[in-house]
Amino acid sequence: MRHVADLSGGLHQPLKSFPCIGGIFVFELLGGGLGVIHVNEEQIAFYFELGLAVTQWSDVEYELCGVAAVCASKGSVEAMRERVADLVAGFFSIENFRSKLQYADTMAHRHLHGTPLLPQWTSLHARIEQSATVRNHLVHWPRVAVDLDGRPGRRIGIGPRALKPAQVGKIKRKPNKFTPPTGSLFLRDVAAARREFFAVARALENFQNRIAGFPAPFEESVERAMHAPQSAQLVRQIRATIAVRPRSSPAKFEPQ
Repeated sequence: MRHVADLSGGLHQPLKSFPCIGGIFVFELLGGGLGVIHVNEEQIAFYFELGLAVTQWSDVEYELCGVAAVCASKGSVEAMRERVADLVAGFFSIENFRSKLQYADTMAHRHLHGTPLLPQWTSLHARIEQSATVRNHLVHWPRVAVDLDGRPGRRIGIGPRALKPAQVGKIKRKPNKFTPPTGSLFLRDVAAARREFFAVARALENFQNRIAGFPAPFEESVERAMHAPQSAQLVRQIRATIAVRPRSSPAKFEPQ
């Protein structure tokens, strides 16, 4: 079994201290109250997680291509290499993800029909579809207004621009009270999405190996998404990441 870290670079694990470029040290805040979470800190944490989640999705597409490639890799080694090279080139020339998923699904049904692997693919396919919907929200939904007086972790998020009638009916507006659209995504929601994308990619990678008759490289537990940390923990990670040791006296800026 091999073990990998997601795109956070292990930031979900507690850090005591580590050196950074230029001799600056970063310190994690351990064993004590977090204090007040400033809305600016929450905003940085939100966009940090959003960027990681969107980038993590590329891993899902890469491993999905791998499933289609493994299904097509039958015959001589020379023929397999040529076929896979053509397939990969064609797969990534498709811009729409739904079309990529349909392509991989067609290949899977053609080559796995009548095998125990087809029901596994059907279940994995449904999971990918759900993740694709969330991914579309992450990249297409606009930012909802910042609620400076809201609860930490829910002061900034993204939400649907055009509400359905059912969503409008659920919104209970109060004077001078910010009410986000139904279904809006906030800090922990985005962090959870990123972890789900990571888990889906590992499930696809394990599935590729099962098709090829090789042992799965990851434990089954890796295919299950980790729980998203609390908002306070996510902000604490940001503080540890961007913290700098104050200088004893002002220094003139020198380009690196």
